[in-house]
Amino acid sequence: MGKDKLLLIFFRAPYPLLSGGQIRMYQNLRLLSNHFDIDLLFLTDSPVENETIKELSKYTKDLHWYTFKKSQYYLNTLRGVLDSTPLQTNYFYSRKVQKWVDRNIKKYQYVFCHTIRTTKYVQKHSNIIKIVDFVDAISMNYEKAYQKKNFGLWKMLYYIDKNRLKKYEEEVLNQFDKSLIISNVDKEYILSENSKKSIKVVPNCIFPDIVKNDYSIPEKHKICFIGKMDYEPNQTAVFYFINRILPHVLKNNPSLKFEVVGVQPTTQIKNLSIHENINVTGYVEDIEREIKEAKIIVAPMVSGAGIQNKILQSMYLKKCVVTTNLGAEGLINVTSNEIIIEDNPSAFAEKINYFLANKDLRDTMGLNAKEYINNNFSEEKVEQLLKEYLIN
Repeated sequence: MGKDKLLLIFFRAPYPLLSGGQIRMYQNLRLLSNHFDIDLLFLTDSPVENETIKELSKYTKDLHWYTFKKSQYYLNTLRGVLDSTPLQTNYFYSRKVQKWVDRNIKKYQYVFCHTIRTTKYVQKHSNIIKIVDFVDAISMNYEKAYQKKNFGLWKMLYYIDKNRLKKYEEEVLNQFDKSLIISNVDKEYILSENSKKSIKVVPNCIFPDIVKNDYSIPEKHKICFIGKMDYEPNQTAVFYFINRILPHVLKNNPSLKFEVVGVQPTTQIKNLSIHENINVTGYVEDIEREIKEAKIIVAPMVSGAGIQNKILQSMYLKKCVVTTNLGAEGLINVTSNEIIIEDNPSAFAEKINYFLANKDLRDTMGLNAKEYINNNFSEEKVEQLLKEYLIN
């Protein structure tokens, strides 16, 4: 018996895996391909490399993509200021893509939209099972970010979009047949005014063949932050750490290096390397090496939403992780034996200093962390959740 056909719509290429968003997209593609015949449609603002096509072709029957200049996205956003829908959806909306969807959607039994950024393309269509992966409650993310920004363009954009997003998320929830999200915190936020609908929590998983753990790397006297560095919550976390936490750490460890690892660092982030104790790497070929070399991974998140892939990957690689309650909010029944959670800046620094001085405790924490990931975020466990919800 053949598989049902599913159209998967992404707002960017899901490979290579340079960001948390791409990790989630790739996960959905890979796990769904075991149960559906998938055609993938995505937008991009850069040429699609042969390596990307080769990897995506493993899991798809057909690939379609539309390439747009950044200027077109910005023009879409400008037009969206006068609209009532979120700037998020206007940014990624194209009439060319809409025409392709309208012509082809009858071929499929299912359509799967990644985040509300792609839902506009299928809102008017019926006689098809419509699935949306909200991933995060973007409205909650924007509300938190708005409260933290004092002024400037981002403050204005967050103000415009935060209420639009909340309303639009509710509309999508009612229009789509099945809805996924990454954590209970995000789920409860979206359902706060619409408790009659349901959303299935499906966390991210760790693919063992992507995150390898078969080689040993000696630690260096450094701590690391991992993340895509043009993403505002990551930037905010880094500056919060440098201003509020790092000075307390350096009093006890004056030669310690704080390394900011991740693609697309902004000029403001790059300029942090002028400090003797800070190193901004930008893109690195082997991010596992950077994680393993670090004595501690820090994720001092003070904005954003959802599960932090940087935390899952680091825990799987048996690293000691120090984060905030916000950073850990997507973790399930996690304990202080597996990760360190602290919101107070000075206490955050004290925890870092304590574990820097105790390698045996770091190693024990790392072993517990990997066991926790295997028990809660394995590929098999997450795939079973998807299968039971979408097919059974």
